[in-house]
Amino acid sequence: MAEEDQPFYEIDLDDSVSTRSYASVDRDEPNAFQIAIKLPPYKVRDPTVWFKQIEDVFATRTITSERTRYAYVVQYLPFDVTYAVQDLLYPILYPI
Repeated sequence: MAEEDQPFYEIDLDDSVSTRSYASVDRDEPNAFQIAIKLPPYKVRDPTVWFKQIEDVFATRTITSERTRYAYVVQYLPFDVTYAVQDLLYPILYPI
């Protein structure tokens, strides 16, 4: 199956999900996958300051979806931090 015939899921910043094929995508149309932000490096000594910094990044980029914010935060956390708090990141896998 050619790439343009394969379906993919598109998640927009408003959390709506749609299924489309590559053939139906207008290459000039911006979508959630084309919007990239860069967060500052995680501050091990002061996570509170880091979270304040990324809140400001989200505000300036008008990112209001909690799901999108969560995804960015998890991506930027160092592995050792993610490992230490994995039960908080994935509560479905680790029920209380």
